[in-house]
Amino acid sequence: MCEYEIRPAQAGEEKRQKEIWKRCFRDSDEFIEFFYTKRYSPEKTMVLLQNGVIASMLTMMPVTVTSTGGVGFPATMLYAIATHPDYRQRGLANSLMDFTHQYLRQNNCPFSVLVPAEKGLFDFYRRQGYQEGFGVRETVLAGESLARVLMTENCQGKLTEIDPQEYNRRRNLLLGGSFHISYSVEKIVYQQKLSRRSGSDIYGLEIGGNKGCAAVERIAADSIIVKEMLIADEDLLAALRCLAQKLPATRYVIRTPIFWGEEWQGAVRPFGMIKALRKKVLPLKDDGMGYLGLAFD
Repeated sequence: MCEYEIRPAQAGEEKRQKEIWKRCFRDSDEFIEFFYTKRYSPEKTMVLLQNGVIASMLTMMPVTVTSTGGVGFPATMLYAIATHPDYRQRGLANSLMDFTHQYLRQNNCPFSVLVPAEKGLFDFYRRQGYQEGFGVRETVLAGESLARVLMTENCQGKLTEIDPQEYNRRRNLLLGGSFHISYSVEKIVYQQKLSRRSGSDIYGLEIGGNKGCAAVERIAADSIIVKEMLIADEDLLAALRCLAQKLPATRYVIRTPIFWGEEWQGAVRPFGMIKALRKKVLPLKDDGMGYLGLAFD
């Protein structure tokens, strides 16, 4: 059997990592370079080498799991989990994740979370001890459905660019009392860079005195994805009208927590998974799934 080594990444190994990323995901070269320029950290990247060649990799992003009672627990989001196609079916990803889980335990991290890149990976991560913990309501508006939404009166509120600190303040306030993932301002800064790279931004919303926020990316000339839209449920429609006036498109994909936006009748689906890394941890949620939101996908 070929021997393997698992360790944090070292300087000079980025080229091989980018190759694996390119082979495993649909991201453009530009997006990959953007990540390695703005976000990459060797000490937060775990690699598995087989016979001295990097075969599998993942990135660790510190986040916070926040309970319904407002208690925050350290957690790590595993991101860009990938194995080079030439090395698949050898159990390398299992070994890499097992090692990473043990590494996180030794560093007093009680939870690991992740967002599967595709539906078929949920079963793989269940075998790793993860469970569905975070859902999303995703609504696609185009054609007649979009026309019906926008045919009514103009937006009576405001949508303006805001700084990451204010975005995070609003986000934490709106999600208070729910089981969710909280982010540092640094992570919101990164999302802002992703949004601006696409020609949009992170925004503050104000509808009838209620304040909210939205992280938006333009994924094509005529297509917008709202990575998260957070505002009082009754103001979601007005918020979308404001956004459409500022960022016109023929197709909008809007993500909200599953407990908001029911009138849009969007598809509710599992989005993120969670694994407890300690045997004795406080219960964080009841019957419903929580909210993760920004996955930097």
